[in-house]
Amino acid sequence: MARVNTQQLEVPNKIYCSWQDMLEILAQFSHVPVAMINRLNQHQLDVFCCNHNIDNPIRVGDTFALGEDHFCETTLKTDSILVVPDRNLDPKWQQLSKPLTAKTQSYLGIPLHWPNGTPFGTLSILDNKINHFKISIRELLSVFKDSVEAQLTVIYQNQKLQLVNKELHSRIQNRTVELANLSYQLDKESTKRKQLEREIHYQQHHDTGSGLLNAKAWELETNRIVNQADLHNQEVSVFYLGISNGQRIQIDMGAETLDQIIKQIKDKLGELGPKTQLSARPRSNDIAFTLLSNNDNKNYDAIIRHIMDVTSQDFDVPSGKVRLQVYVGASISHPQRNPQNMALTVQAYQAMQNARESGKRILFYDDNQIEGGTKLNRLESYFIESIRDNAIKLFYQPQIAIKNGQWHSASTSIRWDHPILGNVSELSISQLCDQPEIADALCHFMVRKSIYIAKQWRAIKPHFRVAIKLNACQLASKDLAMYLHLWLKEAQIPGEALEIEVSEKQLFANESTLQATLEQISSLGINLTLCDFGHGHASFSYLKHSPFKRIKIDKSFTDNLQHSSEDRSFLHSLMQITTRLGLDTVLTGVESKEQEQWLLQFDTPYAEGKKYHGPMTRKDFEQFLYKQSEINQH
Repeated sequence: MARVNTQQLEVPNKIYCSWQDMLEILAQFSHVPVAMINRLNQHQLDVFCCNHNIDNPIRVGDTFALGEDHFCETTLKTDSILVVPDRNLDPKWQQLSKPLTAKTQSYLGIPLHWPNGTPFGTLSILDNKINHFKISIRELLSVFKDSVEAQLTVIYQNQKLQLVNKELHSRIQNRTVELANLSYQLDKESTKRKQLEREIHYQQHHDTGSGLLNAKAWELETNRIVNQADLHNQEVSVFYLGISNGQRIQIDMGAETLDQIIKQIKDKLGELGPKTQLSARPRSNDIAFTLLSNNDNKNYDAIIRHIMDVTSQDFDVPSGKVRLQVYVGASISHPQRNPQNMALTVQAYQAMQNARESGKRILFYDDNQIEGGTKLNRLESYFIESIRDNAIKLFYQPQIAIKNGQWHSASTSIRWDHPILGNVSELSISQLCDQPEIADALCHFMVRKSIYIAKQWRAIKPHFRVAIKLNACQLASKDLAMYLHLWLKEAQIPGEALEIEVSEKQLFANESTLQATLEQISSLGINLTLCDFGHGHASFSYLKHSPFKRIKIDKSFTDNLQHSSEDRSFLHSLMQITTRLGLDTVLTGVESKEQEQWLLQFDTPYAEGKKYHGPMTRKDFEQFLYKQSEINQH
């Protein structure tokens, strides 16, 4: 395999611009005239990128010859950070003929490498006066070194992939003749290949035996139709047909025979309604239908009679005819975007199970008839039911303006205490919200509740905000921005009354799919906050141009304030940079007076933690808000 020639690798303009921004920040933070990145060539070091300070005598394209043992060359030779506080006091550097610039008196530099270990050059800063370069400056230099080398890795790996692709292309061409000789064997295998292609094509969304939607695709499509129906005064109905003797047919006559019966049911039933219809095979022995109709154009009695007539007929099988034992469950959507609508498929299945157990051929879903033991998935069904019944409790924790102790906004968390399951952990709730239908239902519940609460509390304290945290699955909903616009308009409050938090880890695991939604949300005036910040997922270049206006620094940094000088220095540097980028900063997990004292040194504007108050009910929070408002008035 061909090796990558790092001397010939070019740095893309986007990465170069991010280096330029980084050097500007580094020079401003360190209060030095020169910050630069040099690139190693065969006989010299070239100035590849540098800051634009008016006092900077160095320009891109300047060169430093090798063999003169100047600062940058020494940094490369020792392969370690080089600190020269005052070259005039150091015998090693007093007689240096070319100290990079005539006025250079102090130097701080660090080597840069390609991922294969080959030197790229140096990252360094120069000063015209004595400079011992504080620990925070050295640590920031190391952080930027890691960032640059990570981008060098991307460039290197991209070139490596191109070389691999080139070699693969050559191999493919060499195999063309061999593949031509295999055409005869491929013809003999065509029948088997077609079957495999069919399975591959349908495996994601379809049942391979019948060609109908599978369970997952059916649920997603049904929920999409439900969301549209709520906006257009339409009604959605689901009919779930369970073949109780399907398993016996499959054992006695084979799976293909049952596949043919499912197809015959679909063909004989035809179109059950005048509008959209979905046909699905959620389980091997079942077939289901989702119908969309206008509220003034529905005839469920006729549909049921048709289903009963068709399923009472004999069905053709290779050995003759067979009669089916079919039980039907039905579920119909509720008006006004009821969260219960997101569980129509589960409800229809439950109604079919109840019909089978009671001996009735058809049953409509009824909450009072559904026993806990018959639920398809107890945790999921109980959660949907709790959302519908307003049994999910929201708790609120204040965010404090440290300088004056004023409550600035409220972070929202959820509690679920179920009468049967007991207190359900946040981890279990988080796992439930990986399912789109449950994630959407909880998202809509929290957003509408928070908008209502924000309206009430802004009457007590103007400009107050309510913050909710949404995961990637909830933000992936294409209709989220539309619903936010409608609900804010309905409540007659501005977007700034609401704050949406997104974790740094989830954002950058799903950045490409979430970017459009985040920009739409930001355009509504809603504040976007990047929370759990500080673990290296977000680059400073991204933050500079992102829709986020606030960051919440992860509580792990607060926990280590009293015990780690390195964490304090790094946190101080980090906060200074975010301030320069125009971002509000919130420190989380503040639990003691000592931690608060450190935050005052950092000039942190906002904080959150048990030191001020833990999560509390709406009633308790409101009482504190009233008290603070009364104090301010006096």
